[in-house]
Amino acid sequence: MGDLFNPDSPDATSAPATNITDGDGTKLPDLSAEQAAQAAADEAQRLADEAAAAEATAEDEEPGSDEETEQESTTEDIEFYKTLDSLHGEVINENVDYGTADPMSPQGVFIREQYIANKARADYENVLKENDPRAYAYFLHRQNGGSDEEFYAKPSTVLPTLQEIKESVDLQRKVYQAALTGRGNTPKQVEALLKVSIDSKELEQDAEVAFKELKEKDDNDFRIAQQRNEQIKEQENRELVALDTEINNLITSGEALKFAIPEATKAAFSQEFKKLIHYEDGEFYLVKPVRKESLPQILEAELFNHLKGDLKKLVERKAATVSARRTLNKAIDPKAPPKAGSVGTQSSSLGSIL
Repeated sequence: MGDLFNPDSPDATSAPATNITDGDGTKLPDLSAEQAAQAAADEAQRLADEAAAAEATAEDEEPGSDEETEQESTTEDIEFYKTLDSLHGEVINENVDYGTADPMSPQGVFIREQYIANKARADYENVLKENDPRAYAYFLHRQNGGSDEEFYAKPSTVLPTLQEIKESVDLQRKVYQAALTGRGNTPKQVEALLKVSIDSKELEQDAEVAFKELKEKDDNDFRIAQQRNEQIKEQENRELVALDTEINNLITSGEALKFAIPEATKAAFSQEFKKLIHYEDGEFYLVKPVRKESLPQILEAELFNHLKGDLKKLVERKAATVSARRTLNKAIDPKAPPKAGSVGTQSSSLGSIL
């Protein structure tokens, strides 16, 4: 206690001295608590400023690094598809519209596959048109909803070339005869007109006129069939786009669904579901393979569809089964005491009853 009043002793009211060091470990002069606190705050601010500066420098460097990586990745993608196109023997990738999809992602590869499939169909139609006009006419006829009976009931002539007609009197007769028939002449009239053409030695000229007439008619029939086919395709595409949009909206929002689709499975589920949808004669059909191992799941799904998604009917069926089993148990021995470890009917769980 005496030291407190000793004028030579340290002032009891002053703060004790504090030893601190700077960043390199050098001991600084003794400071009061207030001075030490200020020094510590200054040091903390300095370290924070250095950290912020380092972070800013790193951020400035990262975009360039990302851009370089992206450029390298893009270059590799282009080279990969160039090599793939060379194996196909034609340029494909430049004509594919990937939209916002990464060409190397599963979605991008799927878009490319769809383009190749559509191109293959178009190429086949062109080859068929050039090499087998009659088969192409049948193809268009069927695509436009025509029947076999309608197609084969209509007479058709596969035209030879104009050069072949000039070199063959027999072909001249056939071509001119076909044109006369097409004009609505009776068989007797056709024979009479053909005889006149031969006797007047004008058969070759008449055959050339007939060839142009028949070819113009065939070309016109093809144009009409193609236009009709294009209209059907456009209508089909519009309906496909509308259905695709509706499916995406339902899966994304989930508002009209009785089940909540997990976010992580939405994309995969959407893709798998769309693969099952087929379009024919203006109608959409859900088509999927039926295998023995998947038959139980298919039946369950179809039952759910048959009940129009009414889960209550499925629950009621299970509840009715439970009630029947309870009744059966009571009928066996209604006065029998519960078995050891069992509980009364009122408190039995569904799992224990089943």
